[in-house]
Amino acid sequence: MPYDPEKYREKREKVLGRRRRGISFQTVAASIALILLAGFAFLVLPQVIASLQERNLEDAFYRMRDERPWPAAIGEEIAGLPGVNRVVLDRDETRLIVTFDRTRTGTAAIEALFQEKNLETVLLNRMHHGTHREMRAEEAER
Repeated sequence: MPYDPEKYREKREKVLGRRRRGISFQTVAASIALILLAGFAFLVLPQVIASLQERNLEDAFYRMRDERPWPAAIGEEIAGLPGVNRVVLDRDETRLIVTFDRTRTGTAAIEALFQEKNLETVLLNRMHHGTHREMRAEEAER
């Protein structure tokens, strides 16, 4: 009669102390690793997506040469240019902040619109949109 290993399996496992109970260690470790990775992705992915969307955005700050307020309709016309995301009047409507995608347009197109409307303007500053957003957040904290 040949030896049948399944016949005495329970007896061998009892003697060797290898009884199968519950979930294996590898399954528990893999599930914990997956939960940690999913949580990390949940925390980091929104920031990565936001930075990818804003990586080409820049802010240009303009004022009128004679420091008078901006005409009301100019903001809508600038917002109609391709690549312009947002136009904001700031500081008693004397400063104009234009947020634009630098891969689609530039300050030259905006200044051409100003010349077309016979507006004498001064470019005060041009900076990355993320830097400007951080500066506004710091100013808001103060």
